[in-house]
Amino acid sequence: LLVAAGMIRNKRDLRIGIGCTGGRHRSVAVVEALTHKLSVGSDFQVRASHRDIDKDAS
Repeated sequence: LLVAAGMIRNKRDLRIGIGCTGGRHRSVAVVEALTHKLSVGSDFQVRASHRDIDKDAS
């Protein structure tokens, strides 16, 4: 829905942020699934970045 709305408005970039408590498990899994879903069979250039994946767990 957001992607389609962006295309209608001729937006060049769409940024989506997903977070969880630690930033190393749930949010990473959701981002990877969303990246796959948006990139397979589409003309979109999709990039994922995980800000806290290497952060110390303490």
